Amino acid sequence: MGALYPLCTAGQASRGTQTVALQLSETWQGQTRVERQLDARVQSAFARFYSDKEVSAMADATQWFDQLKLGDPAARAEAAEQLSRMGAEAQPVIPQLVHGAGDQDEAVREWCIAALEEVGPPAACQIADLTALAQAADATVAYWAITLIGRAGVQGAPALAVLIDRLAEGNDESVRQRAAWALAAVGRDNSRATAALEAAAAGNGATAAHARLALDRLTAA
Repeated sequence: MGALYPLCTAGQASRGTQTVALQLSETWQGQTRVERQLDARVQSAFARFYSDKEVSAMADATQWFDQLKLGDPAARAEAAEQLSRMGAEAQPVIPQLVHGAGDQDEAVREWCIAALEEVGPPAACQIADLTALAQAADATVAYWAITLIGRAGVQGAPALAVLIDRLAEGNDESVRQRAAWALAAVGRDNSRATAALEAAAAGNGATAAHARLALDRLTAA
């Protein structure tokens, strides 16, 4: 799938520096870095900072993350399907699932999207990756990155400038409309978000209608 995104969870984001970040080896040769380096000291840190359920979910997500990254199309599709069945427990791999929504293989794309529909909001530590993905030329990838940023609510504020750009520019109306929706969730009490939505709402067509709805949500918040 051509891209590497670190694993993280909402629990990790909330604990600041008192966390153990799960990183996958950039070489992707043999075992993951987690498997090679998770010695007794690191396991002890997990025991202190993560519940048993969190550790189990992250281990499952890591397994399928490896396959989603490394496998052939059939293996990637299987991994995405399994992640789609994990619901919110697939949260650590959200950026990779968004990237997979633009996979060349149709089955991989469909299962990644199915997983994204069920996964819930991202962790704060994933917003930077999602912001980069929101700028993708692939409209499906951008759409889902923007969707996940919107689900993050005010935690998605670092992506505000990109959301404004995606609303104002581009030929894909679904991306512009999703940016309007996300701005209503992310841009509460933000004058730039309000101004961008007002400018879009002044036009005609479906995107303008979405911007007006977003403004209503923003002012009602």
